Amino acid sequence: MEFKNLATGVWDDFVKTHSNTWINCLSSWNTFFENEFNYNNLSFGVYEDNKLVGVFPLFKVKSLIFGNRLISGPVLDVGGYFSKKKGIPSEVKNQVIIIAKKEKVDCVEVRNPPEAMSGFEKRSDYVDFVLDLATSEEKIWTGLNKKLRNGIRKAQKNIKIEKKSIDQGLDQFYKLYLITMKALGSPPITKKFFQQMNKTKSYFLFAKLGDKIVAAILVNYFNGKAKYEAAVYLPKFRNTQANPLLVYEAILNSKADNMNYFIFGRTQPDSSVYTFKKRWNAVEIPITYYYKSFNGKIPSDVRSSKLAVLSFVWKVLPTCITAWIGNYFRKQLAM
Repeated sequence: MEFKNLATGVWDDFVKTHSNTWINCLSSWNTFFENEFNYNNLSFGVYEDNKLVGVFPLFKVKSLIFGNRLISGPVLDVGGYFSKKKGIPSEVKNQVIIIAKKEKVDCVEVRNPPEAMSGFEKRSDYVDFVLDLATSEEKIWTGLNKKLRNGIRKAQKNIKIEKKSIDQGLDQFYKLYLITMKALGSPPITKKFFQQMNKTKSYFLFAKLGDKIVAAILVNYFNGKAKYEAAVYLPKFRNTQANPLLVYEAILNSKADNMNYFIFGRTQPDSSVYTFKKRWNAVEIPITYYYKSFNGKIPSDVRSSKLAVLSFVWKVLPTCITAWIGNYFRKQLAM
């Protein structure tokens, strides 16, 4: 077994044919994380008998606050060893550990890999919801929670939906995104992160009440899957039920575009977002992270520990300041 750096074309050809990969596994995202987030790309390909059999996306993320980590699947949370063969060979896991020790990181963090990483400690702090789009449109509708259907009907009376490409809608979306992050007390990520999505099949759906944009969502397509990647809104217009209508329209669009599944995205159990996503009659799936510590400690979920302390700060600072400071933290969080 050999481990090699791969040319971008070879890497992408493999990634595009694996059913469990996502857009962040493409070489263009490897470059983005290197150039914009200053992550050290340590990804490698795996060869057996001179044949490429797998790839392992891997990045060194340095932080004075959260420690230095070797992360597979930063920010968009799809990582791990991707192979056409079953299981993860011990040689591959050993290679990750060799790299980690050479880079002197505090731990390895493999986010939501397609197969279990035996010998690593696992933790499931989040879940996802996946809707099978082979279901008829009628069954999708009748499968929705009654309260959700009523909300969608309410929104349909007053809300107009507009679809825009990343280039067309980025400025409008990001302006609303900063307002949303401030209201939630969460650090915002750089605008360039969303701009990067113009290189894949991604689009925005905007909800308009009259001439005013009150909500929007970002949808990504890749490998037969559609994903509800982000939602933004004006807090005082939440009772318009614009967001449920946007998600429903995204599901119908995804089905019409021959996507196989609609993915709702990472969610913390027992949160209001979890309750919302559960109403769509999708299958709940645990999101598992695997860790290998080199300092005797497995990091806690920073979003419910260190970062939670700063939540109040984001809410009171002007958006022009949170946009800069927030991205600094998001880079170090790799979230």
